[in-house]
Amino acid sequence: CEIQRKVRDVVNVAYSTSQPSLPPLEVGGAFWRLRDRVIDSEHRLLKQMGFAIKPDLPFSRLLNYLRSLSASPQLAAAAHSLLVESFNDPLLLQHSPSAVAVSCISLASSMLDATLPPGCGGREWHDVLGVSAEEVESISHSLIDIVERARST
Repeated sequence: CEIQRKVRDVVNVAYSTSQPSLPPLEVGGAFWRLRDRVIDSEHRLLKQMGFAIKPDLPFSRLLNYLRSLSASPQLAAAAHSLLVESFNDPLLLQHSPSAVAVSCISLASSMLDATLPPGCGGREWHDVLGVSAEEVESISHSLIDIVERARST
């Protein structure tokens, strides 16, 4: 079970463990240097263990897809808002960035009654981008749940 800790607490424990005879470290230059070293060490450890330190976020894909669809500013704003709302949910960990971006556009177009251009070769536009209709529908339902939870709080 993962327990989140404040960086300040980790730095204080690291300092008091390595320097047990000294008083607690005051916030200042030495604290910030130790903090940076602890964070750097954590990143190196996580990277060695295979964790993705820099996740692939769907923002750039959302913008590229909106541009390629010649989307209106209203559609772009609605899709972006849905994407921002999704950051409070594990949705981004469960689906690819492309699938989330496509689903945000699809749901936003439904909300605004906007028409999206057809795909090429008789395929739907989301299929052209490698996202199935089932995945778009599943993610869209999750996005609706996220928005409804946010409005109820």
